Amino acid sequence: MMQKYSTNNIVTITQLEKIMNVLSKSYTKLPHMWQLLYRMPFNVLTYASVTFCYRQTFQSTFPYYTDLNINNYYIGNNNNIRCENCSKNRFALSNQVICLSLDGEICDIIRLEPFSERSTLEFIVDIPDDDIYLLTIDVLVRLQRLSLFLFGTEIFRTSSSNNSNNNHEELLRNWFFPTQMEMMETIRIIAQTVMEIFAKEERCLKIKSPCYVFGDLHGNFKDLIAYSQYFWKCSPFLNTGRYLFLGDYVDRGNHSIEVIIFLFCFKILAPNNFFMLRGNHEIRDVQRRFTFFSDCQKRLNVEIWDLINDCFDCMPLSAVIDDCIFGVHGGIPVSVTTIQQLNDIPITLSNPFQQNSAAWEMMWNDPINYEELLLLPENQRKFINNNEKGFCRNFKRGTGYLFSENAVKKFLRKNSIDFIIRAHEVFADGFNFNSQGKVITIFSSSGYSIPSNKASILLISNNKIRIIRT
Repeated sequence: MMQKYSTNNIVTITQLEKIMNVLSKSYTKLPHMWQLLYRMPFNVLTYASVTFCYRQTFQSTFPYYTDLNINNYYIGNNNNIRCENCSKNRFALSNQVICLSLDGEICDIIRLEPFSERSTLEFIVDIPDDDIYLLTIDVLVRLQRLSLFLFGTEIFRTSSSNNSNNNHEELLRNWFFPTQMEMMETIRIIAQTVMEIFAKEERCLKIKSPCYVFGDLHGNFKDLIAYSQYFWKCSPFLNTGRYLFLGDYVDRGNHSIEVIIFLFCFKILAPNNFFMLRGNHEIRDVQRRFTFFSDCQKRLNVEIWDLINDCFDCMPLSAVIDDCIFGVHGGIPVSVTTIQQLNDIPITLSNPFQQNSAAWEMMWNDPINYEELLLLPENQRKFINNNEKGFCRNFKRGTGYLFSENAVKKFLRKNSIDFIIRAHEVFADGFNFNSQGKVITIFSSSGYSIPSNKASILLISNNKIRIIRT
C-alpha cells in the first residue's frame, strides 16, 4: 500500500486522505500504523503536517490529521520525522558521583541521597552492590599503586622505598594489605563474584563496536597497566567503548596473579563493557607445566589457585562483533560448523579435552598458509588438500588442528562472517595475517620472545579494523 502512494515524487493531499482512510479501516491490525508515515517520502510533509500522536489516533475522535501546519513536526538526524512529543528523550539522574584523581583514575564513588521516595524508583543503578563495588575499587587502587612501585621511575621507587618501613617488600607482595590472609580473602571474594558473572554469559558473546581487542597477555602487568592508561584512563563505564580479551592471561610472565585479578575487577565493575574469553593457558594441566600454579603456591595457596581456575571453567569461548567478526583464542573448530552450535557447549568445563571437543579446538587450533602447507610432510600435505573440511592434526602443538584457507572460506560463508580475529601465536610485530587477510592474529604482550617482539591490539570502529602497535 505504501508503495502505491510513494512512487511519485509528489504526494498530494487527496492521496494522503486516501492513505488515511485505508489505514483507519485496518488500524486494529496495525497498532503502530503511525510509524508507517515515517517511511513515506519527506515531501508528504511539505503538503501536510502529521501532528497527531498515538493517543490522539486511537483514544479520541479527532481526525487523523489536523490543520496543515508545516511547523508542527520534528525532523531529526537523517530526516527522521517524529512528532514533538516523541522528540523528547527521557533521562534519569544517576545516584552516583564519580570522583577522579589528578591522574584520571577513579578514587571514590559518592552515592547521592534520593530526593523523594518516588525518585528513588527512577534512579538508574548500573553498578554492583556497594560492598563488592567498594572492595573492587580498593583492589584496583592497590594494584595501580603497586604498578608505580614496579614500573615507575627510579626516583619514585627510591624515594618511596626510603620513606617506607622495613617490611616494604612484604607490602608490595601483599598489595599493601596488612596481612597476606586479608589479601587472599579479598581475592576469594572477587573470584566468587566474577565466576557468577561468567556463568550467566553465553558461550559465544555478542558485542557491539566500538571495541578494542587484546591478544595474549601472559602475566605482562606492565603492558596491561599501559593499556588501561591509554584506552580506559578514567574508567570503563565513563565511555561507550568495549574491551574484548582473547585469553592467555597467565603463565610465563612475572605478574600473572596481578593481571588476572586486575581484569576480574574491571569485569565486576563493568560487565557489559569488559569481556574475557578463555585461552589454552586457562587450563589447570597447562598451568602446572608453566608458572601460574607455582606462583599461586608460593604467594597464595592451592585453594585460591583452584578457585581462580573455577572462574576460567565458566569463561565464554568466543565472541561475534557487529554480527560480522568472529573472535576466538585459537581458531575455528572442526567439530561444529555454525556459530549457533557454540552456545550448546556446557558452561562449566573443568576438563575441556574430555568434556567438549569444540571448546578444546577453539583454544588450540592454528591457521596454516599455503607457504607453510608446502613445508609439511607429503602425507600431511596430501591429507589436508584432500580433506573436504580443510583440517589436519596440529603437529606444531601436538594437540588440536591446523585449518587451511579452504576451511576459513567455508566457515565465513556458512556463518555470514567477514573476518576471524584470534590470538595464540607471537609475531615480531605483534600481528599477522592468514587466508588473504581474513584471519588476523594479535599478540598483546611485548618482550615475550627472543628477539623481543612488539605488542598490538585491534580497534574495531566505524566499519574499520585498525591495528594499534605499542
